[in-house]
Amino acid sequence: MTPKQTWFSFALFLLLAVFYSCTEEPLALVPQDRVVVNQVPEDYFATINQDSVTLIRGLKDGSQVAATINYQATTYEDIDSIQWIFSGATTDTKIAFNTLKPTVQYNGYGLFPAQLILTKYDTVSDNKITIRKDTLQPDEPVRIIFEERNWNESDWVIAAVQSSTSWTPSSTQMPLSASDSMTTNNWTSFPFSNMVILNETSVNSQPIPYKRTAQFTGFNNQRLRLTFEYKVSRKGGSKRFTGSNRKFDVVVNGFTRLQVNKTPNDSYQNAAISINDATDFRIELIKYPGMTVSSWELTQTNLPAACQEPSANPSSTPASATSSSSTSSSSTSSTSTTTPTTSTATPTTSSSSATTAASSSTIAAPIVSPVALFQEYNSQDELFGFIDVTAEKSFFLLNYIQNTGNIPYLFGSSDQNTLSLTEPCPIELQQGKYKIFVYLDEGFPASFNAVKLPNTATYSSTILDPNFFDLYIKNFKIEAY
Repeated sequence: MTPKQTWFSFALFLLLAVFYSCTEEPLALVPQDRVVVNQVPEDYFATINQDSVTLIRGLKDGSQVAATINYQATTYEDIDSIQWIFSGATTDTKIAFNTLKPTVQYNGYGLFPAQLILTKYDTVSDNKITIRKDTLQPDEPVRIIFEERNWNESDWVIAAVQSSTSWTPSSTQMPLSASDSMTTNNWTSFPFSNMVILNETSVNSQPIPYKRTAQFTGFNNQRLRLTFEYKVSRKGGSKRFTGSNRKFDVVVNGFTRLQVNKTPNDSYQNAAISINDATDFRIELIKYPGMTVSSWELTQTNLPAACQEPSANPSSTPASATSSSSTSSSSTSSTSTTTPTTSTATPTTSSSSATTAASSSTIAAPIVSPVALFQEYNSQDELFGFIDVTAEKSFFLLNYIQNTGNIPYLFGSSDQNTLSLTEPCPIELQQGKYKIFVYLDEGFPASFNAVKLPNTATYSSTILDPNFFDLYIKNFKIEAY
C-alpha cells in the first residue's frame, strides 16, 4: 500500500470513530412502535369501609329483598386508576370506575364480596411501562340474611289434619279432646321476640305429629346454612333429660335434616343445617306428641267366687266354697279350650256387674269409670295410667277396646303380676292412688305393676306433666356461607 492509500484509510477510520461516539443508540435499535410493558404487584396503603356489613330481613321471598350499601376507600398514594367489582350486585352497579365512594344495590339474600383494584403506571422510557397494581377487599363481605322475627301463622301454615278414627274418652279422669286427630299444640309467638313456643295441650287418640310448613324463595342458588337454638322442656318432673322418644324434626324439601330425640331438659341447644345450591325450598317443623291414648283401658269388674279367699264368703262352708271354686275353674277351663282367643265366659265385664252384684258368689265395689291407658310416642312395650281407688278395694280387667269383631279381649291376673287372656281373676287394688304400668311383649300384655302414689298425686302431675313437652325455637336464621 502506498503512503497515500494508508493515509486515506486512517482518515476514514477516524471519521467513523467520531461518528459512532456521537450516536446515543447503537445501530441495531428496537423498532420505534414496540413498547415493553411489565406488571408488578404493589402494596398500597389503603383502607375500605362500608356503612353496613350484616343486614337482616324477614321476607321469605328473597326477590323482594333489596339493600343499598355505601362504600368508601381511603388511599395515601397517587393512583392513576380505580376499579371496583361487586359480586352479586345489580347489573348497573356491579362495576364502578374512578370513584372512592361508590353506592351499590343488592337484591336477595346472600354473601356479597367486593374488590378494589388500584393501579399506577410508571413510564421508565418511551418504550417501557411498568404497571403497579394492588387488589384489596373489605374486612368482611356484605351479608344479607334471613331471620324469622314474627312467626306469623299465615306464613307457617298448619298441615291439613289427617283423617283418622276419632276416639271418644270414656273416663272423667281424662281431659281429652275427642275430635282432634292431630296432636294439639298452641303456636305462640311474640311481636317483641324472635321466639316461637309450641305448647302441647292435650292427648289424642292417633299419634299424628303437629306440623307447620313455610315456603322460601329467591335465595339465588347459593350454599346456605340454617341455624337456630332450641330447647325441649318437660312440663313436670326434674329429670335431666327428656327421654329417648322422638321430639321434633326439621324437614327440608321432604328430607329429614334434623331429628331430635333425647336431649337435655329445659336447656337450649344449637342446631345447624346445610342446604346446598338452594333457590326455592320448603321447611317443615314437625313436633311429635309426648304420648297418645292407647287401645287399652282398665275396666272395673267384680271379684268372682273362684278368685276369693275362703273367708271372703261366710255363708258358704269351706267344702262348698271349694266345690264352687272347682266348678268355676272347670267351666273356665272348658271355655278356654273351645275359644282360646277370647274370654266370653268370664263374668267380669262392666256390663255384667249390675247383674252379678246381687249374687252372693261375687264381691262388688262402687262403680268407677274405665281408666284410660297411655303410651309414649312410638313406644310398643309399655302402657301407663293413673287411677284413684276410693273404695276399700276395687277390681279391674285389662280391656282391649279397639277390636272390630265385637269380641271382648279381657286380661286378668292370678298372681297380681302376670297377665293372661283366659284368667278370670281381676287386678286388685286397695284404696289409694296409683300409677299403673302394663308391660307388653310383641304387643301382648305380659305383666303389670301398680305403684302407690302419695295422696297429693293428681292425674295432671302423674300423667300429663311428665309426658307433655314444650318446644322453644329462637334465632332462626338462613344465610349464605
